[in-house]
Amino acid sequence: MIRVSEVIRGWLGLCPDRHAVRNRNLVHLREMYSSIPTGDTVYVNNDLHAEYGKGRLSRWFYIGLAIAASSSIAFFVFFAMTFSFRNAGALFSGLVVMVAMVMFYRDMKKATLEITPEALIIHRPLHKTVVIRRDIITMAEIRQNPVPYPLRYQKAMWLFIMPVLSASILILQYSDLISGEIAFSRFFLDLVYFISLVLFFIVFYNHIRIRSEYAENVLITTTTNEKAVIYTKNPGEISRLLEKTP
Repeated sequence: MIRVSEVIRGWLGLCPDRHAVRNRNLVHLREMYSSIPTGDTVYVNNDLHAEYGKGRLSRWFYIGLAIAASSSIAFFVFFAMTFSFRNAGALFSGLVVMVAMVMFYRDMKKATLEITPEALIIHRPLHKTVVIRRDIITMAEIRQNPVPYPLRYQKAMWLFIMPVLSASILILQYSDLISGEIAFSRFFLDLVYFISLVLFFIVFYNHIRIRSEYAENVLITTTTNEKAVIYTKNPGEISRLLEKTP
């Protein structure tokens, strides 16, 4: 029996032998969670990345997305015309930083996959828990995980070219500041804007790099058009567990 205190210490990273413990194991279900479908045992893997979405979205989703996008553009144009485009850029730089922080946290925290006799459960940071019944899973396919562009080119783009371009613009802006051609407030807004962009470039590259480390992934599809992509070191293990038995 696994004691509750040991489970809590494992979540908090306080287990002294955590490096020797395998991430994938079989544990008794009721000792871990009581809010998910019950069963005798559950497969747990907390060293993976997961993506989830619907294969088919309703028209109301697209209508709502169009309204939200139009409202955002209208707000940006209004703010820019009322104040300046630089102030508008500085305002949206905060949004860029927030997106970068969320992306970085999700990539570093990773996800947890549980497989029970009745369901597949995906726990992702800052997302609602996904529960997929096994009787609606139609396929668990192992796919090659090719990178759209070689990683070295993306490294050059996101970690060198874009930061260097941003730094070059800031150097020119600083020269204008020293010569008195621009005010300090304008230089400060540019500084905030380009720093947020560079931060996003670095986080975005890290997001791509993490997924490119996996040669294969597991694509899970269902009869309700749900799709889940699992990035793990041993995709065959998950695929075998999800195979339908006659």
